[in-house]
Amino acid sequence: TDFHKRMVDSLLRIITIANLKGGVGKTTLVAGLAGYFSSQGKRVLVIDFDYQGSLTRMMVLGARLPLGSSILADAVLGGEINGKGLTQIARELGTRLPKTRLITCGQTFDGFEFRLMLRWLLRETEDDVRFRLANLLLSPEVQKEFDVVLIDAPPRLSTGLINALCASHAVLVPTVLDALSADAVGFFLQRANAIFRPLNPTLEFAGVIGTLTEVSNLTNVEKMGLEQAKLALAHWHGKSHMFDHRIRHFRALSRAAGRDIG
Repeated sequence: TDFHKRMVDSLLRIITIANLKGGVGKTTLVAGLAGYFSSQGKRVLVIDFDYQGSLTRMMVLGARLPLGSSILADAVLGGEINGKGLTQIARELGTRLPKTRLITCGQTFDGFEFRLMLRWLLRETEDDVRFRLANLLLSPEVQKEFDVVLIDAPPRLSTGLINALCASHAVLVPTVLDALSADAVGFFLQRANAIFRPLNPTLEFAGVIGTLTEVSNLTNVEKMGLEQAKLALAHWHGKSHMFDHRIRHFRALSRAAGRDIG
């Protein structure tokens, strides 16, 4: 009953990076933001909710640690741990990212998500599974342990994405600057605005950032895509922003994925 007030009063800032179109640089953006916030002295919790586990592999192997096999995302949404339990299981990333901890994900998570949502729809759970993540992140233990939460969401309306949007203060939408990708941004923002903001009124800010651009100066096609992406923000009835800075596609960045970070 006090969910909205607890979200407003939260000192912890929770950001979801999402787009219903794949291959637009979500994982790269999350990893880069984690490295940046960590370098600024922020205590960062990174949550991987994509069953492909790309972020998990990128960050764990990039931190030069053994990958392991545990999928912590199951425990986070399983309803069996509290806030203290989350702080205890979040994986440390060693000296490469000493202020960043990770909730890992892997290939069995999609089946887990489906079964969890089905159980809720059949009323086999006592709580609302859409708010399990929010309940954990708003706990006193997590609020004291971290400053920023970054959530890497999959390109589909999964249980993980629903939990992420119901727990966040902001959503960042990376997009390739072409017509098809820009259309996908508008579609995603429209659905998120209509479905999830009524559930979570503190999800106020939407930002769109261009990714995988070819060179420093935008091509004509990318300029057109940029203008379409700006128009897509009209689907978000709140604070929104098209970031001026863009993420170029660097071959060196691709080669470093899973080998280095920070």
